[in-house]
Amino acid sequence: MKICSKCILPESFPMIRFDKNGVCNYCLDYKKIIVKGGDELEKILNKFRNQGCDFDCVVGSGGGRDSAYVIHQLVKKYKMRVLMFTYDWGLMTPEAHRNLERISKILNIKHVIIRPNAEKIKKHISINIKVWLRRPQLGMIPVFTMADKAMGVQMNKVARKYGIKLIVSGTNRYETTHFKTAFCGINETRLGGMTSAQLANIDKIKLLFFYFSQYIKNPRYINSSLVEMIKSFFYHYFANHSKDIIKIFFYDYIMWDENTVLSIIRKDLNWEAPKDTTMTWRTDDGTAAFYNYICYMVAGFTENDTFRGNQIRQGILTREEVFILLKEENKPRFESIKWYCDTIGIDFESTIKTINEISKFY
Repeated sequence: MKICSKCILPESFPMIRFDKNGVCNYCLDYKKIIVKGGDELEKILNKFRNQGCDFDCVVGSGGGRDSAYVIHQLVKKYKMRVLMFTYDWGLMTPEAHRNLERISKILNIKHVIIRPNAEKIKKHISINIKVWLRRPQLGMIPVFTMADKAMGVQMNKVARKYGIKLIVSGTNRYETTHFKTAFCGINETRLGGMTSAQLANIDKIKLLFFYFSQYIKNPRYINSSLVEMIKSFFYHYFANHSKDIIKIFFYDYIMWDENTVLSIIRKDLNWEAPKDTTMTWRTDDGTAAFYNYICYMVAGFTENDTFRGNQIRQGILTREEVFILLKEENKPRFESIKWYCDTIGIDFESTIKTINEISKFY
């Protein structure tokens, strides 16, 4: 495959273009991240610290590394009274659950967990994966994870319940995975947003029409999960923000540094990574190993490529360093994939066989 001469994205990446020097449009459009600094963060936190209620802020966490570090820093360095929130939709990894327990116990903070009907969610995911395998379309992979999109709405409800006016997010700007909507024909990069929920309204409508067209082409998607899929879409794209609660991104103020994050959380929080990968990002989500395997086998890349590609553009890592990292990080995580298949009730071997037989983009 032809690969960008600056980053590592291949020609199979959706909506990719190369200039005469072989540099892709994702590199050409990239704007370097400039953090606002600790002083600016302190100014914001001061407005909410010790303002009457029992908590100063809420931080959503699924047990992942970046949110764990944010919570640690807010408690230890910034002396904030943090409420940790988790939306446990049934497919968080065992390591994630153990990490959440450690964070809560070691930092002595309250942990609120919302658990929807996990068995119902697993059933719906199982149905839709089987439907997807009949007519694979990479733009439809988000139907595997749509059930977790209510997290933002539920976190806002918890914040209001406890009188909290500040949400601090642990998402950082290297995590952009624009290919997920690019597979649907939508160019996210021009918007400068961090998540798909920040799409322009016209693109949200285009996305809705894309899903509608896929449901028409593959009518088996019209099943018992349909109502929940519609609700999840609305939650994620239209009802995920609350005007009476301020939301900030911690890593917009403090530069994200992988080595620092991992060093602190491993030392102070005994943070646990999965055993079947060297990657420590997105390992709290049991679905990630599954959809990354699909992307790798069909399109020749994973979301790790987009994550590491942004670090090349930022000047954090060299192209050569990223090639070495991805050689390990993109290895199929069969142990995690089997856990995922067993959890939602689909056959591991036949599923892998079907994925391997899907027509390649390269």
